[in-house]
This record gives sequence, structure tokens and C-alpha cells, in this order.
Amino acid sequence: SSSRMINSAGKAKGNVNGPESTASPTPHRKTDWRSQSERLAPARRLQHSKSLPITATRQSSKVTALQQNERVDNEIVQLLMDIRRIGEPGIPCVTFGDLFDDEQAQQYYEALVGTLKSAKRRGFIEFKGQFLLKGIHDRVQIRIMEKQC
Repeated sequence: SSSRMINSAGKAKGNVNGPESTASPTPHRKTDWRSQSERLAPARRLQHSKSLPITATRQSSKVTALQQNERVDNEIVQLLMDIRRIGEPGIPCVTFGDLFDDEQAQQYYEALVGTLKSAKRRGFIEFKGQFLLKGIHDRVQIRIMEKQC
């Protein structure tokens, strides 16, 4: 007797008793639990690392955070220059659509909306709303705060 089934198209469908494989049977539960526990041990150590002295991993994450903050600071400085460059001379203001469509700005910013949000949170610029979306908010004015002029 064949252990294959025939589907409605008349083609053999595979082994009735399961997939055709020669894989070994499922390991015993105790063995599987132990291997899973061993795989998770490093993750458990990381969870408790907050109470340990600063390690190389934590130092590298501090460096990364500092680099990220420096990058955001540089992007905000560039944003202020771009608003002045794109906007009308003498008026530190630009529409979101004009800023978003500017080719130099498109090439520079990794995430323009994120940079705008960071600059607003730090008090460098102001605009209506929480965040801006292309199309819907093209006419929203982005203004440099007076103390930044």
C-alpha cells in the first residue's frame, strides 16, 4: 500500500503520516529545556547588568548615545541654516513643503520629520501640530524661534 495521498488534480500529495523527512525525532523535554536554558543564559546576564559596574558594552552604548546626540545637534544646526536659505531673505520661516522638496535637504537629512520634532522639542523652531506629513502639511509654516535668529 502506498503512503501517498492523491489530491483533486490527481497528483501525489506527500506522506500521509507527515512530511517526507529523515529528521531525528523531537529531543527529550529535559534535554530541550536544558539547551534552551543554556541559550538564554547570556540574555539573563544582560538583564541584570544594570547592577554591575560599567562594562565595555555599556561604555560602547554611551559612546553611541553621545554620537547620536551629536548627529542630532549637527542636523538641527543645518536645519536652521536650511530654513534661512530656502525661506525669504530676512524672514526665518519656510513652509514644510518647500523644506521637504528641497534637493539639498533631501540629501542631507536621514529623517527630516524627526529632526524637526527634535528641534521643536529643544525650542529652536515652532510649527503647528505634533509632526508634519508630506502633502497634508505642505503649507504649515516652520519658524525659527526669535532667540535663535
